[in-house]
Amino acid sequence: MERITSRKNPLLEHMRRLDSAAYRRERGEFLCDSPKLVEEALRHGAQVVSLAVSDGVALPEGVDASVRCVAVPPDVMASISPVRTPQGMLAACRMPDTALPEKLTGQRYVVLDGVQDPGNVGTVIRTADAFGCDGVILLTGCADPYSVKTLRSSMGAVFRLPVWCTDVETLHVRLRDAGLPLYGAALRDGGCAGAAAAPLRHRHRQRGTWADGAGAGTVRPDGAHPHGGALRVAECGHGGGGAAVGGVPLNKKEEMRGWLR
Repeated sequence: MERITSRKNPLLEHMRRLDSAAYRRERGEFLCDSPKLVEEALRHGAQVVSLAVSDGVALPEGVDASVRCVAVPPDVMASISPVRTPQGMLAACRMPDTALPEKLTGQRYVVLDGVQDPGNVGTVIRTADAFGCDGVILLTGCADPYSVKTLRSSMGAVFRLPVWCTDVETLHVRLRDAGLPLYGAALRDGGCAGAAAAPLRHRHRQRGTWADGAGAGTVRPDGAHPHGGALRVAECGHGGGGAAVGGVPLNKKEEMRGWLR
């Protein structure tokens, strides 16, 4: 395996710059930081382009021969890692296509509207994966699903569940064509386009799309869908910030999973 000791090496400079959203979009790659995320990426078919490990750290199983693999000293790893405590492994992966498909063939989706906190976006992706949803749709203004913070918060769920980015007009067309209703998450009545919120357990749960926004779990008025409504989810226990689905208390998650089955 190739060994690099210079912090100015072009590959390492490239990995370091992948912490920038603009650079990620320009190069079509994103960074996985930790053996856990790299293993999840490899297990679920992400295209790993290059891989750097600290001296003494073994390569993960399943690395293709086409992947450029390099070993670096611990201090060099610390200089290129975007986190304070590097875990000894970085991988540059090819960005998947995040365009919303022409046809939605699944039954249940989660939509995020303007959720800017990467930790919240990653948490909702992880929650949607645990609940068996068919995908997560991010509207304009959401945090980048392939930023380091979002990836770490998703705990690898971003590799197991489709994540798409689109605008609200395209979303409405796709939902209309698929015959899917869109329900807005609300922590209280009036939280979604001024509509009264019905408890989640009282709605048809086998088929639909759940929209969640920033600011106490509300979605903007133009995010409403004519064939949907508002759903009142479990109270998060605080008055602002946070995504409603990701903020459901742990003692409510098993109950919610039962409702969504």
